[in-house]
Amino acid sequence: CFRYMVDGGNQPGIAILKAARIFDPASATLLSSAKEEYDSHIPGFKDVSRQEFELYLELARKEINSGLPRDPAVFVQAFWVSNSARLPKLYSMYSVFKNLSSSSADTERSFSALKNILTKKRESLSQSNLKHLLFLN
Repeated sequence: CFRYMVDGGNQPGIAILKAARIFDPASATLLSSAKEEYDSHIPGFKDVSRQEFELYLELARKEINSGLPRDPAVFVQAFWVSNSARLPKLYSMYSVFKNLSSSSADTERSFSALKNILTKKRESLSQSNLKHLLFLN
């Protein structure tokens, strides 16, 4: 995913992050219902059938219109788990995109930690040892 985030300052990864909001049922009711818009931005979205996509939008609208109070993080996870059998391809994609970071802060923190660990005296560290030291840091 990092190669999508950095591209001469253009940051085409932003398009993926914006399009990935479709996996939040609350956002799905507000975003474009044109499947083709997501086909071009989300890798693998072309494999999702139009019928599955339209069923997802219908289920999301019903859930949002139910008016039940809910914690957003719990709601999204519960929605996808309960609809995983009806929306198999979208559920599979949600499983990948649910952990997509919306900023580069985690990456920057990792680089800073690596810079502190991997000094000139430690350039010969194995990948395994470097990984363990990064975990401890």
